[in-house]
Amino acid sequence: MQESSPRGGETPLTGLLRELTWLSLGIATLTSGVLGAGVPDSAPEWGVRALWYLLAGSVFVWLVAGVWWWALLAPPAPADSGDSRSGTRAKRLRRRLAALFPQRDGRPRIAVPLVRYVLVPVAVFVLLGALLAAPFEDACAPPTEIVVATTPDSEPAVEAVAAAFAEERAAEGGSGAAEPGERCRGVRVTVYAVDDGQRMRNALLGTWDSRLGPLPHVWIPDSTVEALMVRDALAQRGAGGAPTVAGEADGGSAAGAGGSADSPAATASPDGGAPLAQVTAIDVGEATRLTPLVLAVPRELADEVTGDDPDAVVVDDPYAALIEAVGPAGVRVARADPGDSAAAMLHTAFLYAANGAIAPGGELLDADRAAEIEHDLSLGLTAHSERDLVCQVAQHADDTVPVAALTTEAAVYEAAEGGTWRAACPEPADSGAELTALYSSELPVLDHPFVRVTGVRAGADARSARPVTEAPQLGAELRRFERYLDGFMTEYPPHAFDRPYREAGARPSAAGAYAGYRNEAGDGRVTMGIGSAPAQLPNPEGDPEAWRDAAGAVLDLYDSSQGSAALLLAVDRSSSMGTPNRKFDTALEEAAVLAQSAGPRDALGLWAFPQGRGAAAADAAALVEPANQTGRLVLRELTALAPDRESTPLREVVAEGAEALAAWAESRSGEEAPEGTGGGSGSGSGGGEEEGAAAAPVLVVFTDGVGEPAGGGLGAGETADRLDAAGVRVRLVAVGDETRRWGRVDPCDVAGLPGLAAHPLVECVPADADSPGEAALRVLGEARTP
Repeated sequence: MQESSPRGGETPLTGLLRELTWLSLGIATLTSGVLGAGVPDSAPEWGVRALWYLLAGSVFVWLVAGVWWWALLAPPAPADSGDSRSGTRAKRLRRRLAALFPQRDGRPRIAVPLVRYVLVPVAVFVLLGALLAAPFEDACAPPTEIVVATTPDSEPAVEAVAAAFAEERAAEGGSGAAEPGERCRGVRVTVYAVDDGQRMRNALLGTWDSRLGPLPHVWIPDSTVEALMVRDALAQRGAGGAPTVAGEADGGSAAGAGGSADSPAATASPDGGAPLAQVTAIDVGEATRLTPLVLAVPRELADEVTGDDPDAVVVDDPYAALIEAVGPAGVRVARADPGDSAAAMLHTAFLYAANGAIAPGGELLDADRAAEIEHDLSLGLTAHSERDLVCQVAQHADDTVPVAALTTEAAVYEAAEGGTWRAACPEPADSGAELTALYSSELPVLDHPFVRVTGVRAGADARSARPVTEAPQLGAELRRFERYLDGFMTEYPPHAFDRPYREAGARPSAAGAYAGYRNEAGDGRVTMGIGSAPAQLPNPEGDPEAWRDAAGAVLDLYDSSQGSAALLLAVDRSSSMGTPNRKFDTALEEAAVLAQSAGPRDALGLWAFPQGRGAAAADAAALVEPANQTGRLVLRELTALAPDRESTPLREVVAEGAEALAAWAESRSGEEAPEGTGGGSGSGSGGGEEEGAAAAPVLVVFTDGVGEPAGGGLGAGETADRLDAAGVRVRLVAVGDETRRWGRVDPCDVAGLPGLAAHPLVECVPADADSPGEAALRVLGEARTP
């Protein structure tokens, strides 16, 4: 018979238990949904565990709630007459518990709604949540951190295989799995790219520059030649005595943000200041993938060399064969900076040796011949990566003078397969150009070795080297990672070198990660992606030791052959630049080519004029102050400009810009050459014995010459006086092609440009919209001349 409450109806215990039941069922439903959505790959196992925790927790919560009601909410039992010890033990316990709480009218002072609808649900959530949280407890140890540094061209491939390695280790249970077969992230691999090869080598040979990234455990350069240059320089430095940790390079330190606890970048200096690190030893491992050096050309140019013979794509000297077929004026040859790119460095070493400038061992034979080669190559274009070079080949394939690129087979494959390395790079179908490659049996291959950083000096004044791989667990994971990458070179069939294929939602896999490259047998998807590609590597044996000496000579000769330029670019953004045709676009293209072609020794700044929007505006906005290695910053600022101003303060900008450059040059007098120059034989010391001469600064103004501020602005006479006082060369890159409508084809014959160009320090350089970049390259070449 059901017990009735004093007020009739169901007892408080019955109502409370009913509410707890519905609340528990709701929590169970919600929890099941969360479990099903969160762990779909192991739902059966997790579902059983969750059900068990749910049932056990519900029973426990109901038991606690029942005791709570019995102690606090239930009405007291009628007092027994006479003997206070009368009644059951339960009644006596209940009376004692109830006595702890003062009562009024037979009920506790605590409001029943507050207890029932706030405290009880909170207790249910807390207790049940604690029980159900057990299946989600992380039983895995923190993953081991591996940091890998590589090049921009290699970054996608290295990231893909690193992700596949981490996934495989997780499937195996990782190094931190609590139980066999449990999925734990035993290792996490961070990959980043350094786009300046010389700066990377300098960082490994000096104080680590944390602006590049955390000090890596593994370095994967493009060529073993680079690694040998660094290894030998470190050995030579160690043989000459253990140097102390150098001061910060350019303000950098070894405190690489994002470094792991096992990285020397995380080591604090003894005095509590900024930690510094200096690499003392590296271990050069085996190749991870191969790609030959090639000359990338449009199909039409290749046919001029091969005569439609597919077997003729392998020649001794592709560069010489191309020049012989089309003549020196029939093609422009592009390459990256040899200091930044291992491919460009080895291509240049081959050209120096083939033309008698250096001996095979790197000894200088004819410096004048090397200068001639550099002069010929300087007439072409430059780029920041190998894929950028191939993009330029495609973009300029229909020009009167097409472009060929000294680059790699992998970069040509990227364009042939329509890759998306850069959104600005057109696919062959878009450009109308079919790209192919010419090979050489003498050129080396890029082998992308696995290089471990094994020694480091850490601390502000550390004297003893300590290994980078402090923890045995880290060392074990690094060895596993090295074996994992090495296995792809002998794997058959070579899945990693095949076409990449990913299903939506698929886990990371190494399949297709090396598409565009070859294994040690020369196999790979690239032989089908490039129609002219030979089935076997033309020169699989290239001796890295021999090429190391030649590469060192190249860096010395290349640096000494290049002058240094200081340029301030000033872009006219008045409304007249917007119409007609594409004057403003031509100005931006010329400025962009100049910024892309500037080397590490060149200082570059950017102004835009006018700054104000009024008709009388006679000022300029300084967007980038002149400094070394600002090309990328200038490019970014150029993309934000638009021809939306009214005034054209041309004479004011010429005078003020010349004075600003003169003051900048005076403040820089006596400073050393910027870091990143020279570095012959891998010294990385910041310069060779022979430095290129510093040239006078140049103001480069991109304008159509149309318009002036309201009121006339600065007079011609005052402009001439200020130019005489500054003594700075000025180049006016004229883009005023609208004059052709009136029968005049010279953009320099517009408005005030002829008057300005009459000054001996000023020259007008016409820009051709059909050949963007030619005027800029001419200006850069002149600016580097003292």
